[in-house]
Amino acid sequence: MRIQAPASAAHLGPGYAVLSVALRVPLEVRVLERAEPGHVVERPSHPESGLDPRHDPFLRGLHLVAERSKAKVPAALTIRIEHEPPSGAGVGSSTALYAAGIVAGMRFARRTTSLDEALNLLVELGGDPAHGASALAGGLASACLVSPPSTRPQQYRVLRHPLHAGWRFVLALPVYAVGLADTRRLIPATLPHSVTQRTTSRLLGLLRALADGDEALLRTSMLDEVHVPFRRRLVPGMDEAIHAAHAAGAAGATISGHGPGIVALTRRAEVSEAIGKAMAQAFATHGVTTNLLTTQASEAGTVAI
Repeated sequence: MRIQAPASAAHLGPGYAVLSVALRVPLEVRVLERAEPGHVVERPSHPESGLDPRHDPFLRGLHLVAERSKAKVPAALTIRIEHEPPSGAGVGSSTALYAAGIVAGMRFARRTTSLDEALNLLVELGGDPAHGASALAGGLASACLVSPPSTRPQQYRVLRHPLHAGWRFVLALPVYAVGLADTRRLIPATLPHSVTQRTTSRLLGLLRALADGDEALLRTSMLDEVHVPFRRRLVPGMDEAIHAAHAAGAAGATISGHGPGIVALTRRAEVSEAIGKAMAQAFATHGVTTNLLTTQASEAGTVAI
């Protein structure tokens, strides 16, 4: 069995915790039978990762679905991660692994599942709902909360949104370790009530801009007051990189996922390289190395081949 799942850029300014876009940066997993008992994960590109299989996102997704579906999974499997998006950079690499494991579990169970059920399983495992929506569905998607605040685990629906095909996503991914707990601690527990109205307004504008390819509307709609102002302190040069992207011609730039990666959007292919170089230079002035990536949206979500 071969599983493909896309990386994703999540939150996208005012879309904090709900909105994401799947990227043409695939996770590729091959599931093979082996001679000796046990489920073993191999990462040829990261042989030093040493992740305890009990905590591996793919295996956790696979085992949860198998348990709930009473599926017969072979006792001896090798899970080979043949291509993996950059980890710890804000492009949903762990979420893609959860999604791939859930889809593999469904294949072993010989059943299909709705995107909503798959997303709720992913969130139950600890995956990010925003990243999860587009990783499972592809394209531009949101995780719509449909359960009361007191309900645990919370329940989501996956909503697909129209996305103009011309958008290019330029990512600057700092080689800089940031703990997820640190990114969450930076966000205040409360915010002024007026922020809610402004954020809702901008999110509606952002959805229209992404659908229509409207760079001018995107430029004003991508401003965020909920998480970006606080997370800009995560990595030296992050704030400067966002400003540099705008100066180089990006229609908008913001933190991707929980960071520390920055994603900039443009419809003009001729400025993509300049935007990436400007962001890299802004980080470099603070001694931070970055990996640059320019890609487009992936219409495909997580699939078993």
